[in-house]
Formats: sequence, C-alpha cells, structure tokens
Amino acid sequence: MKASSSETFRVAPSIPDHEMLRLIGKGSYGEVWLARSVTGAMRAVKVVQRSDFQYDKTFEREFEGIRKFEPISRSHPGLVDVLHVGRNLEQGFYYYVMELGDDQTRGSEIVPELYVARTLSSDINQREHGRLSVDECVVAGANLADGLQYLHQRGLTHRDVKPSNVIFVEGVAKLADIGLVAASGQRTFVGTEGFVPPEGPGSPAADIYSLGMVLYEVSTGNDRLEFPELPHRLPDESERPKWRALNAVICKACSQKPKDRFAEATDFAQALRRIESGRVRRKTLRGKLFRMMVWSGLVASLIMFARHHDDFEAMRESREIIAGMEARQVTPLVGVPDGGGAAVTEPEVIDPPIVPPATVATGRVKISSDPRVDIYTPE
Repeated sequence: MKASSSETFRVAPSIPDHEMLRLIGKGSYGEVWLARSVTGAMRAVKVVQRSDFQYDKTFEREFEGIRKFEPISRSHPGLVDVLHVGRNLEQGFYYYVMELGDDQTRGSEIVPELYVARTLSSDINQREHGRLSVDECVVAGANLADGLQYLHQRGLTHRDVKPSNVIFVEGVAKLADIGLVAASGQRTFVGTEGFVPPEGPGSPAADIYSLGMVLYEVSTGNDRLEFPELPHRLPDESERPKWRALNAVICKACSQKPKDRFAEATDFAQALRRIESGRVRRKTLRGKLFRMMVWSGLVASLIMFARHHDDFEAMRESREIIAGMEARQVTPLVGVPDGGGAAVTEPEVIDPPIVPPATVATGRVKISSDPRVDIYTPE
C-alpha cells in the first residue's frame, strides 16, 4: 500500500475479506479507510479503537449504537448503508463496512489513488460564494430529515449532523459517520461546536437543530456561529422568494428552545418539500400595493372615526330626543277653559332643534417602517 503524507507511519488494520488501500478520513472517534472487498467492490471501512475512549463502558456503548443501526441502515435512502459490523478483541477495535460515497470530481468512478469523498462540505467549498442553490438545499435537506425521522422512530439519534458527515452516493445526500449513533436520550456530550444545540446532543430535537444549522451554512455560505446573520450577498431576485421561505424554515429548526422547533423531523422535511414544490407565497409588487391600499384605508377609517366620534354621538342623541317628542306629541301643557268651566289642554308645538350636519375629512395615510421588513411564512 502506497501511503500519502497524511497516512505516513500509519499501519492498516486487518479486516477480514478486505484489502485496506488508503486512509481517507479521521475524526474524534475512529478512522475511515478505502478498501476493496473480495468481490472487487470498493468500500469504506470505519475502524474505532478502544484506546480512543477513556472508559470501557463508553466504547461498548458506541459499539451498541452501530450494532442497532446496521440492520435498519439499508432501509432508507437518507442513511448510508452499513454492510457488515465486526470486532477484533485481541487488537481492541470494532469496525463496520459501508457503501462508498461518490468521488468529488469523478462521481461513481473510483480511482483509489485519487479518491476524495464528495460531501456537503466539499460541495460548498467548490461553489461561488460558498453556498448551494435553494433547490439543492431543500432536496438534500428533505432527504436527510426523512433519514433522521427514520432513526428517531427506532429510538436512535445521530448526535453529529454536520456538512462533512453528509456524503453523496450516486448523487443522493446521505447521513454518514454514523459511529456516533446512539439510543435516544443518551447524554454523553459529543458533536461539533455550533451544530450542537444549547441543551446538548442526544435527542430528536437536537438532531433537528443540527440539520437546521447544516442548511444554514450551505444556503448562506456563512459559518454556523454567525447564525442568524444573513449572507453577505443575497441570491438573485428570481430565487429570493424561495430563499426567504427556506430561511424561515431554518430559523424554526434552529430555535433556541426545543419546543419552538419542528415537533418531528418529518415536519421539517414536509416544510422543505413545500418550498421544493413551489408552494411559496410570493409577494409581488401588485400584491404589495394592494395590501398597502387596504391597510391605508383601514387606518384612515380609524382616524376619521376617532375624529368624528363626538359628532356622531351628538347626532344620535339629538335624533333620540326628536323621536321621543314626536311619539308623545306633547310638551308642557297650557290650560284653556271649555264650556263647562273645565280646562282643556292643547299641546304647544315646538320646532325641533337644529342639528348641524357632521363634517367628514378625508386624506392620505402613509405607512412606513425603519428598517423596512417583509415577513415570509412557508405554507
């Protein structure tokens, strides 16, 4: 095996039925090797050493997570396929064999000496402004959210969702580096700064937060620690309505309080797919003018009502007085003697009071805000 500078002096572990070719990745927990199976298929093999853990129970707990993940991994397109799990007790490590992701430049064509995995991180690094299009974000995000939902329904969480842990297999985004998959509720602090929510990892709500931060990075080109800052350069005008809708979805997923996030990852996926399908409320110039006219009319009506409220009250009271007088047909009586000496009363006619007509003023109302804002809510 020809070693590169990054793998100098590193000894390849012995994995049954696989030829270990190159070290292609290393993290806090384990190493990932490019390998060739006995059938000639190219695979990724992750090796996790006992020496990377302070306690036996932690090492065993991580192994238990991958053992539970293996049988379900091949049942969802949003999860990387785990093909085999094994242990080497003498050398103190466990390993699992996975499908190999696409190459950054060659796709599914694998040249072992040149292979570099395609991840979300590599995609944004190769793009102008360091971000993906809205359509790319929502397609990948919805598939990953569905994968998280599949995990959560089976009592597991990922605990380290980030761009470098999302690989592409035949162009489809999948959750990889699932060595940190564990039973839901496990509070061991793992993960990457900025992708871990305030309450810590190990819950479905925490995974939703992490995926939201992933989409924030890949849709804005900003670092997750800059959240919720807008990108330095906004998307083109034609893409902006969808981008605003995506931003609203991301902000909900990344709420500081778990109760303010999506209740489940499937709700996250559905919100993204509404953007993908184009069901986004677009604010056109005509719509803005119409809404401005409606609000202006309402405000003007309120102002006129307040201004003439007293006049209206006076008119109402005067009309009530006149109506009462007409109904009674009398005012204070005047005595007139009749033939028998008795007094006969006749009404004294009194002209009704003159009530000045109410005047109505009209005018224009201008509504403005500083700074100017628009609110876009995905439907």
